[in-house]
Amino acid sequence: MNTMAEVRKLTPSASTRFEFPIGYYELHPDISINFQLNRFYNWVGDDSMLTEMRETLGGVKDATDYPMFTRLVLDLGEKALARHEVLKGAYYLRLAEFFMLTEDTRKLPTRQRFVDLILDHFQIPPSECSRIPFESGWLPSYRLTPAQPKGTLVVFGGFDSYIEEWMPAALFFRDAGYDTILFEGPGQGAALELAHLTMSPEWQKPVKAVLDFFHLDAVTLMGFSLGGGLVIRAAAFEPRVRRVIAYDIMTNGLECFFRPMPPSAQKELLGWIDTGNEGAVDKFFADAMAKSLLRNRCLGGVLISGEDRAGRSAADYRRSVASIDAA
Repeated sequence: MNTMAEVRKLTPSASTRFEFPIGYYELHPDISINFQLNRFYNWVGDDSMLTEMRETLGGVKDATDYPMFTRLVLDLGEKALARHEVLKGAYYLRLAEFFMLTEDTRKLPTRQRFVDLILDHFQIPPSECSRIPFESGWLPSYRLTPAQPKGTLVVFGGFDSYIEEWMPAALFFRDAGYDTILFEGPGQGAALELAHLTMSPEWQKPVKAVLDFFHLDAVTLMGFSLGGGLVIRAAAFEPRVRRVIAYDIMTNGLECFFRPMPPSAQKELLGWIDTGNEGAVDKFFADAMAKSLLRNRCLGGVLISGEDRAGRSAADYRRSVASIDAA
């Protein structure tokens, strides 16, 4: 990492250009797992990855298969790396880490290995990485700058992404002529797992910290996934944000989280949350977690909110929705 004076310099990047694949594939019978498999494939674009995932992971169906799932994906990653298929191997490691439980001692080392492989593959030098002071910790960021930037794009993710996953897209925008800055805010990636900053809907605060650090004005701000809601909140309070890309439009994160559930279950859950019946919410998610790979999503929500129970985490998200609406 560098001093503030060093990281604010416009240092042209020369990293490898990436070509994006097109398409969405049936890789697993579970719609949520299928999404995750497609998600990480689309950062690689190697069609052999589709075959490997179908053949290796198609039989992993419920929560009792967690150890098997992570073992199989890690094995795919190690084999790819042994064949010098670095990008594929890196995203297999990220896929395995995504499904590792918080208490799994492999989680943080696997995460760091993914990050190191991505930065090395795309030739991202230390001069483009910064730690931005924020509250009791710091926000990780990357600045990728073309020789003659025609505008500034500031980008962040959402519920469970690492900003390094987005590096291929960041390089695309840099090569299109944009000074591209990526960062993770509270509750995301290294800001959560290393700097121990938990999620807050007051997203204008980390955005302000980033804009101040790099002395930026008149920026385009992009948020993806849950960030599609956070970006709108930030823009409402930060006048230096002149243009917003909500990728996607996320007006209600809790509603999205509840979407796979029957309408009757959604109504019952919201009733428990609104009346403060945390015990009932905890029991509902404990039962769901015992039956399916939803477990990792539930625990992820608890982790990023800084709460120790699903009921409290859900209540936090309910309040966050009200906060974004108020903006």
